Amino acid sequence: MKTCEETRTCNICTLSLPAKTVHKNKEMGMLICDGCLSKLRKQNKLKHQRCVDCKRRKPVHARTANKKPLCVNCYAKRRRRDKSKHENCSECGHLRPVALRKPNGNPVCDPCYRKEVTKIANAIKAESHVR
Repeated sequence: MKTCEETRTCNICTLSLPAKTVHKNKEMGMLICDGCLSKLRKQNKLKHQRCVDCKRRKPVHARTANKKPLCVNCYAKRRRRDKSKHENCSECGHLRPVALRKPNGNPVCDPCYRKEVTKIANAIKAESHVR
């Protein structure tokens, strides 16, 4: 026997949708569907601005020296390309961005960090198969 799912109407787009996709907005006191909520978030000028590099409207992750907004992807690209932020890896000796620092403060690059994580994961798998 098929049951009728409860529906609610979004106060913005006026669509009648399943109750699980329409929520009461605490700030505005209105019922808003997920689609309209997403659009409202992107219009929020405090959190979403046009990235100076990719020109897309995205959440601001960081700002340039001139206070221009950068999204998370463009910030990561700039960081990878900025050689002044790179250090010689204590494992392989290559000049690369620092992925993590050892307890003694020595830098480790991303490829070496990933190799170490893979070794640990493989050791844990091998140990679990022995038992």
